[in-house]
Amino acid sequence: MYVKARHELQPVLAIRDLSQRGVCLCLEHRLVAGEPVVIELRRGDAHLEFYAYVAWCQARVEDDESVGQHLVGLRVYGAHSLGQLIAH
Repeated sequence: MYVKARHELQPVLAIRDLSQRGVCLCLEHRLVAGEPVVIELRRGDAHLEFYAYVAWCQARVEDDESVGQHLVGLRVYGAHSLGQLIAH
């Protein structure tokens, strides 16, 4: 799974949370709130895209120390899209 923003593709390190309207992902690089992004899921011959925008972004912290990663909250367009994302 990847997130494409500003014509750059970065791998999703982890899915932290998934709700009816959005997803929280762990990424290596920071994204800007309001920025449009594309979530790409590639599995075998399947290539699915989910359009979203960045709702929030914060540095990931464990035991009061930054770990060089970012948690990003994305609002996905259309709740039906997340049903497909959950299925995969």
